[in-house]
Amino acid sequence: LVIEKLEEAKALINPNKKLQLYREIQQIIIDDMPWISLYHPKAAVGHRKDILGLRSNPLGFINYDNIIVR
Repeated sequence: LVIEKLEEAKALINPNKKLQLYREIQQIIIDDMPWISLYHPKAAVGHRKDILGLRSNPLGFINYDNIIVR
């Protein structure tokens, strides 16, 4: 179905109709595409009493500039 619509879009001269057909093709591809999650982040931060300023942001990144070891 997508290949047929692509061929039809190639033959069109009217840019508005061509754009509409490409949008339909894009929606067909999105609807048919399998959704597989390949990455599941898990953030863990250890702690000790003599380490201060160890924090992670919501993305799991740690800013090492503010860490102080007593």
